[in-house]
Amino acid sequence: MARFNPDEYTTVAERIDRFWAKYPTGRIATELVHFEPGQCVVRAEIYTDRDEVHPVTSDYAEERIDGGPVNKTSMVENCVTSSIGRALADLGGEFTGSKRASREEMEKVERLKSAPTVQPVPDSFWTSISQVVSVDDLGELWKEALSGGYSQSVLKDFQKRKEELS
Repeated sequence: MARFNPDEYTTVAERIDRFWAKYPTGRIATELVHFEPGQCVVRAEIYTDRDEVHPVTSDYAEERIDGGPVNKTSMVENCVTSSIGRALADLGGEFTGSKRASREEMEKVERLKSAPTVQPVPDSFWTSISQVVSVDDLGELWKEALSGGYSQSVLKDFQKRKEELS
């Protein structure tokens, strides 16, 4: 499999600079169309003239809080940037470079390739947490969760049960 070569991809910042150079009276509009803790979706619209009623193109991006270190503090901002990069790529030509995906999108793909796979937590596991009667047993169950590849987001449930047992 070919490795990711960042030189083949443009950054979103480069695409935005090219857009303003070519369309100085253009407009880029974004809208947060979905938000819940841990996930958001943003739509970006591109207008080559600020007075246009309808966008020339639009596109969406989705980000999750666990999608990388930037998303832990700036998930929405990252999603806005991604949606703009995708919408600008829809214009084609100098806005995409030799590849449609942005450099940031490809870097994310590379990060996710090397990230450990997180397994969904089975319902029976949640029942086990509620049935544990000692902090020691809870610790053993926590080790099982880690070795099973479960997300560390279950930590809050363990913490709550530990407080109940203490």
